[in-house]
Amino acid sequence: MAQSTLPRKHPYPDLESDDVEAQALLKGLNNYLGVTEPQRPPLLVKITGYRLVTTAVIAGLGVPKAIASYEGQSVVPTTLDWVSGVAAAVILYWIGLFEAADPPVLKWLLHDDYGPAILKVVRVFILSICAPSALPVFAADRPPQAYTSASSSACP
Repeated sequence: MAQSTLPRKHPYPDLESDDVEAQALLKGLNNYLGVTEPQRPPLLVKITGYRLVTTAVIAGLGVPKAIASYEGQSVVPTTLDWVSGVAAAVILYWIGLFEAADPPVLKWLLHDDYGPAILKVVRVFILSICAPSALPVFAADRPPQAYTSASSSACP
């Protein structure tokens, strides 16, 4: 079986990515001209409010349907699909069309990236479970004996 190699995508196809001097020269030229490379989101895709709502609606309709199906009911899952599933899909479809609107509308819902904030919350959550001693200690979290007269005498 022959293994095919796909060409590597490169911002400057005329240059090999291993040519360090040329890359440094182009980077300096781009800085001089004010050309900036687009910032890549930390999760490689933008996590917008619309995508969060869509995910929540799908999960919110899918979990009860799965539970009802598991319990052997057949009417409830079908009703959930037809009543709420179709209505939610149509509404979310029409809202999604506004993502391409120019000028942007509903910026907070369709364009703002909440990925970095979500990553921070997930990191703190994981740290609080796996390594609570790595979390920063705030003044309100200190035990009362830390505020003795000896320690407060250094303060003016």
